[in-house]
Amino acid sequence: MGNLLTKVIINGVTIKDDSVGTPNLLINFEYERTIERGISEMDMVVLQSTNDTVALAVGQTVSVFTGFTTSTDAKMFEGFISDFSTDGGVIRIACRDKMWDLVRKIVNNVYLDTGPQAGQVSAIASDLISTFGGLTASVVASGTAIGETIAEFRCDQTDIYERLMALAKAVQYQTFYDAVNDNVKFQPRGFTDSGTTLTVGTEIIGLPKWGNDTSMMVNRLRVDGAVQETDLRFPLSGTGEIGVTTDFETAGITLPETPESAKLTIDSSDPPTTIREGGGQDSSTTNFWFMDKENKQIKPATGTTFAANDFAFVDYTWLAPAPVRERNQDSIDTFGLWDKEITLNDIQTIADAEARTAQILSRFSTPFLVGEILVKSVSTISLNVGDTITVVDTLSKPNINQNLIITKQVIKYPGSNQELTVGDEALRMRDWQFNVEERLKRLEERNLKNQDLIGELFDFANTLTTSPRYRRLFTEAYNTGNNVMIWNNPDHGIWNTDNWGTAATAFDAEADHFIQQFENSYTENFIDEDFEDSSGTASWSTTGSVTFTSGQIALSKSVDFNNGTINAATLNSTEVSGSFTYEMTVGILSSSEGPNSPGTVVDDSNIGTRIWGSPENAKISDDVYTSPAGGGTNVKENSIKIVKGGVITGEDKSTGTSIPVTETTFSYGNSTDLWDETWVPSDINNVNFGVVFSSINDFGTSHYLKATNFGFSIPTEATIKGILVEIELIQISFKTNIDHIRITVHYSTPVFETVTPGTAHTFTVTGTDLRFRITENAASTGEISQVIITNYH
Repeated sequence: MGNLLTKVIINGVTIKDDSVGTPNLLINFEYERTIERGISEMDMVVLQSTNDTVALAVGQTVSVFTGFTTSTDAKMFEGFISDFSTDGGVIRIACRDKMWDLVRKIVNNVYLDTGPQAGQVSAIASDLISTFGGLTASVVASGTAIGETIAEFRCDQTDIYERLMALAKAVQYQTFYDAVNDNVKFQPRGFTDSGTTLTVGTEIIGLPKWGNDTSMMVNRLRVDGAVQETDLRFPLSGTGEIGVTTDFETAGITLPETPESAKLTIDSSDPPTTIREGGGQDSSTTNFWFMDKENKQIKPATGTTFAANDFAFVDYTWLAPAPVRERNQDSIDTFGLWDKEITLNDIQTIADAEARTAQILSRFSTPFLVGEILVKSVSTISLNVGDTITVVDTLSKPNINQNLIITKQVIKYPGSNQELTVGDEALRMRDWQFNVEERLKRLEERNLKNQDLIGELFDFANTLTTSPRYRRLFTEAYNTGNNVMIWNNPDHGIWNTDNWGTAATAFDAEADHFIQQFENSYTENFIDEDFEDSSGTASWSTTGSVTFTSGQIALSKSVDFNNGTINAATLNSTEVSGSFTYEMTVGILSSSEGPNSPGTVVDDSNIGTRIWGSPENAKISDDVYTSPAGGGTNVKENSIKIVKGGVITGEDKSTGTSIPVTETTFSYGNSTDLWDETWVPSDINNVNFGVVFSSINDFGTSHYLKATNFGFSIPTEATIKGILVEIELIQISFKTNIDHIRITVHYSTPVFETVTPGTAHTFTVTGTDLRFRITENAASTGEISQVIITNYH
């Protein structure tokens, strides 16, 4: 016997560690696993001060390690908080292991025996666990012979756990989460032989409690389903007259029993002597009649009728039910009468029914053995629910010395023992082919009805409370260039000046003003794209992970913004594969690039009629000009717009200002003006980013002068803040002349700092904008299933 050392981690924060003595916030826990429920449960009681160390929330991860040498010899539990409540001076926490993920995810899929799984139950289970559940599957192959596979298995918008348990029940398998190996097992009950012998007085404390489970007892049984071929004639004597005798109609003769085969004799004589040729309903041959088994009818060939007043009789074969009755008299004498009637739809012959009846009686005419034992906690005993063990009890009467399966396991802390419930049901039922066939057949029948099948009611207490994932406040600036009314606004709430209505340009693009995660703890499970920065290059999935090839980056948007200055934070990551560099940032630096000159300037005919001559003269400032053809008075700006991806777009910055006769630099936009567009760095770095300018005079309107290819290299993680366009203009000979066009782009960039997962990082550059960046370092692919950021602010 020994003292079980324990370490408990909640949301990445250690609240208990017996190896070092601190912290010591855990009071006790009780961990229960059963063979019937795949999801194991742990109820934990902690001090109220635990909330000062880690802000508890439903869904937070819980890891429990135990050992006799150190507190982390082996992982006992890995899961999530499903509920918690305050009780006096303590907090009671309910936890469920990682299989709870399978309850929280929905699957909509149909498995056919013609698909990749070929109807094999274990292959279907593996696909449910890994493909749809996002967990690692460890399965023991089930059978592939006739009667061991399933033709169709529907998962119709139901949770994965329910589907998995239905399969396990059908083939007498067990399924559970193995925290040590971080996978979900799907294997026959009792598959793992622990090799452990538990003896009363040595490993077993006190006397076991033995009992008999009679819930499935049967020692006198009637089995329906077998049939015996019987020859019948209709009517039993004489003949029937078409249109006169009951059930003899021109549209068909209705038989009292369902025919398997038939012979029709019919003509105008009484009795008739002409045997007519039969065939299929849609047969192309000249058959006289066909058999409609579903309606128990002999019907005339399609498009014909039997002649009224003809006489007929039908010789046919019927599969008559042949129930089989068997008993086990020894069992009746010992345990009394346990009577039962069942129907087996997959048997045909009496011999088959007799064999099945004998099988059932041999397994169920004796009660199942059930025992409750208390086992010492010692380093040499390692047991799991579902394991096969040998129990030796020479004190109880009758003596017990046999293999049993652990059906329930309860481990308590503090404590020096574990409570086991053991029994022989799974062993006696194991590899019983009839049981598999029967259960799978029922599974298929219910599937065909498009029902959710073999549903197991699992009580999750229904006390889970929802909580917001995050709060976000953003702003949108009113675009003064439109005339949409804003109620009670002093400038845009005046009747007949602005009007009620809608307009796509009523407001500028939204801008984040405030983002706060619930309880200031951010968890990214990659099930949506709310916080994905599209500038990243890795595959940010919405089904539970992000995948990388070598050198790719997963980049987040702001996960916390303007929620107070952040000095430190802790990042934890769950890696599936790969080698990564982790970075975080909270600080933002304002920067700009430019003024840059265009690499390409051309005449663009999207507006006006006057062509710009020598447009390339606008590339540099050298008093060598480009101007449109045709002079005239009233020389003014006409249109100045931005070019995004080669498309002329955005707010027109022209105010109709006259062009002066002395060279002047005109500015359009500024460090905070986005020209009514939404920008990412790749838009600016694109060779087709630029600006267009058109002028007007009494002679007419010019084409656009289109300047692009400004050679920007804005960092991919930057946020574009504003675009400033500067154009050197002068009026010469009543024409607009342009000497030079240049653009400056203002942006901000996060200051990323390398962090170590699981370790609190103190930022050199503090700020209010929390983001993360993950880079794949290895020359291979990688995958991450979760990122958690805690302990900030």
